[in-house]
Order: sequence, then structure tokens, then C-alpha cells
Amino acid sequence: MIKILKSLAIITAVVAVAGGGTYAALHDVKQVAGTSSSDPAMSYKIASVKVGAVSGFPMKFDNMVPGKEYTDDAHIQYTGTTAGDLYFGATWIGNGADFNGVLKIAIEKINGNGESIGWATGWVDPAALYENWTKLDSNINPGVISRYRVHVKVNENAGNTLQGLTAYNGVVIEAIQAGSNPQGSPKSNNGNNDQ
Repeated sequence: MIKILKSLAIITAVVAVAGGGTYAALHDVKQVAGTSSSDPAMSYKIASVKVGAVSGFPMKFDNMVPGKEYTDDAHIQYTGTTAGDLYFGATWIGNGADFNGVLKIAIEKINGNGESIGWATGWVDPAALYENWTKLDSNINPGVISRYRVHVKVNENAGNTLQGLTAYNGVVIEAIQAGSNPQGSPKSNNGNNDQ
């Protein structure tokens, strides 16, 4: 009986070692995809922020009378692939008069019916828009068209020295990833990052 038990113990040990060795040696590998860039198993694409169509520019405010307010509307389409923020800035374009300290601009947000839904800015001197970005909207979803009404007025005390003169500004719209800070200043950017 002891011989039988020893024999069974040896057989059990051999089967256990053989079974364990066989189990550890089996494996399978399959290439899912990824043999080339046209057949990748995984691909990576960084989200984009992009200003799409902009309508309403150029804006032309003619024969302005001191103290009177003038308006025109602009629409900006955001075409990024992730939520973005929109910023507004201006650049000085030469060959015009210097209206610094005389002209004021304010930007109002409007809905599709032209009704006010708040202000992006209060009244500012255009020169302030050269140095600093002005946030128009936050967390805009891809494909959204944002609408704005630009208000312009000449100060009541403008006097006669500017009669018949014209000033010129460029407009720079910057889209950035939602919650980020704009880069540089409008005058340094000057729209050159458009891709």
C-alpha cells in the first residue's frame, strides 16, 4: 500500500509539473492593425482652435458727428474641434489721422435676432485694443456663430481739428483653447498666425 501511495504521489507531481510547464508555454499574438500610417491600430490628432468665416468687416463709419453713436454688426464662426475662447484686438494702419483719446469703441453680444445678450467690453479707446486682447466669448463649441454689435462714437469735445479726417484700424480675432491665455498682443499678432 505504501508503494502504491508513493507511486501515485510521483505520478501526481509529474502531471502537475508537465501541466504547469505546458500552460506557461502556450501563447498567441495577433497584429490587430498598424502596419502603416494608412492602417493604424491607434492614431492621435491634436484638437484645433480656429476662427472660421468672419462677416461684417470691413466696417465703415462715415460722417460721424461728435457725441452721436454708430453701430454695425459682425459675425464670427468658430471652427475648432474643441471648445475655444474668442478674443478681439486692433492694429494701427498708417496713412490716417490719430483719433487716440477722441474715438471710443464698445462691443455688444447679440443673438440671431439682433437683440442684446450682454457686453463684451465697455467703452474703450482703440489704442487700448492694440496692446491688450479683449475677450469676446468663452467656451464656444465648434461650429457656433457668435454675433456682435460694434458701437463707435466720437467724444463730444472732439472740436474742429478732426473735421473731414479718417482713421484706420485693422481687426485681429484670436481663437484659443478654452481657459487658456491669449499669446502676445494684437499688434504683435496682426493676424499672422492664421493657418
